[in-house]
Amino acid sequence: RPVLAAGVVAGLGARLARRVGPSGIPAGAAAGWAWRSAAWTAVGLGRASTLVGAPGLVALAASGRRGRRAAVALAVVPALVEWATRRPRLDPVRWTAACLADDLAYGAGVWRGALTARTAAPLLPGRPPAT
Repeated sequence: RPVLAAGVVAGLGARLARRVGPSGIPAGAAAGWAWRSAAWTAVGLGRASTLVGAPGLVALAASGRRGRRAAVALAVVPALVEWATRRPRLDPVRWTAACLADDLAYGAGVWRGALTARTAAPLLPGRPPAT
């Protein structure tokens, strides 16, 4: 529901602007923070879905046209954001294909390891181990 999500983010931006306004922070900056937060949340969700949630992503895609659009967005947007940020020599299409292949290969390894060890621990979100 992109329109609903945009409305929620806009409301969050307005509320944030009211809260930080007395500190002298411009309303536009607060609204930008809300939009960037939502965008980076989508990027993180997309990365997680292609790295270890590929089976869930496939199920989402199989659920209908809306699910397919969401699955494609979750799979493609993180790579495009990374391309725009890093500006590699590859064009966006080849960059996105390479990122998807890399993420899916990594995720397959995680799933294989989890199945071999008979544990779901690597598939669950959690804090990285201390080094």
